[in-house]
Amino acid sequence: MQLLTAHKILIGTAIVMFIVYGGVEIGHYLGGDTTALAHVAVAAVSSVALALYLRWVWIHRPGGGADDRTNRRRG
Repeated sequence: MQLLTAHKILIGTAIVMFIVYGGVEIGHYLGGDTTALAHVAVAAVSSVALALYLRWVWIHRPGGGADDRTNRRRG
């Protein structure tokens, strides 16, 4: 596994974690905790920001978007 692949997996996991956390906080908000709404907003912004970053990483791979194997010199 390459480092970039591991990075993408970790960022994807963080996105899922923020979505789940936001869902839990929505439950707290519906239970009467008004500060949970701020937590939901921060979780939503964080998940969207990480999703945009993951998209950028996915598109801008090393070598200008081409697969790494095609950019190596054959020796």
